[in-house]
Amino acid sequence: MGRLPVVGILHESDEAALIKILTEPKNALVKQYQKKFDFDAVKLRFTEDALRGVARQALQRKVARAA
Repeated sequence: MGRLPVVGILHESDEAALIKILTEPKNALVKQYQKKFDFDAVKLRFTEDALRGVARQALQRKVARAA
């Protein structure tokens, strides 16, 4: 028996909230990519401008909005 993931959005996220999601959780995407590059002895660093750019693109594509 499998499980179906359920995603529910209670409110639309703004740019600041998306940046927090990318950087703060224990399993944040930024941390995951930094760890992957670390295996090859490469230090990956994201600038604040880069994170804002990713968040803006997500908002433009309506990735973080309720359907």
